[in-house]
Amino acid sequence: MSAPLPPARTVVAPLDGTPEGERALPLAALAARRLGAALELFHVVAPLPALAVDPPLIAPTADGETLARARGAARAEAVRYVDAVCARLPADPPARARE
Repeated sequence: MSAPLPPARTVVAPLDGTPEGERALPLAALAARRLGAALELFHVVAPLPALAVDPPLIAPTADGETLARARGAARAEAVRYVDAVCARLPADPPARARE
């Protein structure tokens, strides 16, 4: 017989911005409630596929500063989305965004 697991302090739920991705939230909230744990939500994205051409035929058209601004804007939108999902959830268990 294996030793019991220590009590969980956090249940983490990934979100991808789709309704399908949010379907697991009730189960994650139930698990957090039953375990007396916090519920943390975070946004995930699929990695970009690697180019299968050597050398790549597509050259970046944006400079580093433009790409950094685009990444910052995408991150800010992801934070707004996760914060909005947290606000829609019941207060028990408390849900918070994780960066």
